[in-house]
Amino acid sequence: MEFYLKIKTDFDCNISFNKFSKNLSKDKFINLKLNLNNNEKLTFNVEEENQSNHILLPYKFTLENIFNKLSSNSTNIDIFYYKNNYIIYLKKFEVIKDLNILYSDNEISIFNTFHTTITIKNTNLNLNDLYKIVEVKKINTNKIILLENEEKKYVVIFNNDNLIFQDNYNLINISKKIEIFSKINDITKHAIITNIENEVITKKIVYVNNKPKIINNSKIIPLVFLECLKIKNQKLCNYYLSDNLKEFASIDNLKLFFGDFIKLEPLGKSNSVVLFYKDKSYKIFTFSVENNKIQKIDLN
Repeated sequence: MEFYLKIKTDFDCNISFNKFSKNLSKDKFINLKLNLNNNEKLTFNVEEENQSNHILLPYKFTLENIFNKLSSNSTNIDIFYYKNNYIIYLKKFEVIKDLNILYSDNEISIFNTFHTTITIKNTNLNLNDLYKIVEVKKINTNKIILLENEEKKYVVIFNNDNLIFQDNYNLINISKKIEIFSKINDITKHAIITNIENEVITKKIVYVNNKPKIINNSKIIPLVFLECLKIKNQKLCNYYLSDNLKEFASIDNLKLFFGDFIKLEPLGKSNSVVLFYKDKSYKIFTFSVENNKIQKIDLN
């Protein structure tokens, strides 16, 4: 199937895939036409053209034809559909130049939280005046450094030669322990609180507003239920199940039935959901919902 793309960046870069390579100028669009079969993927490479005091992390993003619709789970792009065109905006991922980056890669969870892993030659972090060191703490063999500038707060974790550079955290408290509050972009409004104290790192699931957002839409309930399963919220999973299903619906049984899915998508206007797996396979499940409770689940 043919797809028409308009790609734009706010920095000068080179974009390439297969044998195609094109330089993009800041604030200018380029037009592309792609031919992708159903379930076919295409991976793009992005590299900065003109290096400044900071350098752009070289990264990849993937586009995929899913049921004749172009989609992407990459966090380093924004993608919109407008007037028969897919508009794609490339994002910047900047780090300190002295880190001597060899490679970087993005990972995304079902809830759209992400981190960028950067492999470097050594673990010497050189900061300029852009960042202020908040606290340095050693946890086992890891060194955790909390940084902030005027716009964002960051967590940097050293682990051998891997540096995790995370900007999806809000800092709650820094004292004898470090407590990090991380929102999950799900329907119910979950969040994760990570506590770092002495040599112990613990995580717990909470609600952003101290209570879950309850959904009464039969089309959305299957999505909410699966998100709760992924985060292992047994109580909320049970809330959306009928009494007949609750009896067998332990988290272990549910995970055995649905498998370890990494992404979910609603299927049209039906109560069906497509689950995607690491081996690039997918399964379609259909939910029967009555009185805001799931009565039956079928594997198509």
